[in-house]
Amino acid sequence: DRVRSPVSARDGLSRPSGVTALAQLFIIVGIVYFAGMLLLSRRKRVIGGSGQVPETVIFLVPALNEETVIESTVRNLLHAARGRDVVMVIDDGSTDRTAALVEQFDDRRLLLTSRKPPEARQGKGRALNHAYRTIRDRAVRADIDPTSVVLCIVDADGHMRPDAISKVLRYFTDPVVGAVQLLVRIRNRSGWLARFQDFEFLVFSSITQTAREH
Repeated sequence: DRVRSPVSARDGLSRPSGVTALAQLFIIVGIVYFAGMLLLSRRKRVIGGSGQVPETVIFLVPALNEETVIESTVRNLLHAARGRDVVMVIDDGSTDRTAALVEQFDDRRLLLTSRKPPEARQGKGRALNHAYRTIRDRAVRADIDPTSVVLCIVDADGHMRPDAISKVLRYFTDPVVGAVQLLVRIRNRSGWLARFQDFEFLVFSSITQTAREH
């Protein structure tokens, strides 16, 4: 009988299995996809149009037991707010000092709306919808043009850059623009966990979303 020579390692690598070939294909497609998204995200966009700059920005801050951060956030937003802008904190049934800390600010541009159980604590979306209905009803009674108002949603621990509002409002002079998403960064990105979370926001907010626009 003839003795068959064993298959060499080189022969095995030259004929990858179906699973290996599929994995290699996925890797190649992933690299090409990410490279394409990166290139698209770098494309310049013409900012603004011929419309008017919105007159009023209303910052909506949903808050549920945020006593450790709410003061800093409100102070930051009041600093960023212009003359006709408003900061509205939606206390969604907090059991700590969130509402009391907001009430201590003596500023006419600050509004506090409180939700009580059982309506409260049904999720951030419902809290924001409650605030939206409140603003809409007030605008109707005051005969305010809704196109002159921009709602800005900020997390209870979020901070705005001082120049963010002036840069964002330019987009709304284009009548086709209905919303603008800002880049989110982690402020205390000193540790490894915070750095990876910051990288996640950077990739999915800055690169992916910007590329999808094109």
